[in-house]
Amino acid sequence: MLMGQVGSIVHAQHELGGLSAITDAVPLYLHRGWVSWTGATAALDCVGGVIATDDADGRIMLLDNQMHTVAIDRRSVLTSDWRPGD
Repeated sequence: MLMGQVGSIVHAQHELGGLSAITDAVPLYLHRGWVSWTGATAALDCVGGVIATDDADGRIMLLDNQMHTVAIDRRSVLTSDWRPGD
């Protein structure tokens, strides 16, 4: 029920939703219409620059708002701000 609500919010109010899933949950998200980020992942650290986050590869899921066209190359490197913890 929760992910149904999340999907409704993304579709109604955002162009794109994204999350980092635990490996065992990836099939759940795929079943609900999310797609996998197939490129590498990285974090931007204010001290060390861009740092690869290999542990997140294959676990980033995206949900596109089908009312908008978001042109994203899912094979490119996805870089986010660095933060401590999961």
